[in-house]
Amino acid sequence: MSKRAVLFFHHIMNKNKKRALQDMSIDFKLSGWCKFGFPGVVVVQGESLGMHEYVRRIKAMRWQQVRVETIDDVDDDKSFGNHRSGLQEVEAISDITQALRPLGLEPWFRKAMGYAPK
Repeated sequence: MSKRAVLFFHHIMNKNKKRALQDMSIDFKLSGWCKFGFPGVVVVQGESLGMHEYVRRIKAMRWQQVRVETIDDVDDDKSFGNHRSGLQEVEAISDITQALRPLGLEPWFRKAMGYAPK
């Protein structure tokens, strides 16, 4: 079973934490997007066991704020595209929204982030 998650951070600035987020996503064969800076956002998908360990390790790190906005089962074939395992860095949250739109996952992301539906 696969899972899909959205994690929200007050910020992600520390280079070691950025590297850890990236490296762990590859180690656990997860893929998705990350937006570093203020605020920080990670959207990730992968196998259930890897997802839960990834989230557990992230939450164990010291952060000003980290919230797991959602972890949902993936009950369809929609994957986060053909990019390699790991996190693809984006400049803005809107870049994540645009990447999810063609997959039909924009409403899921907007709801997880607490945005009003469009």
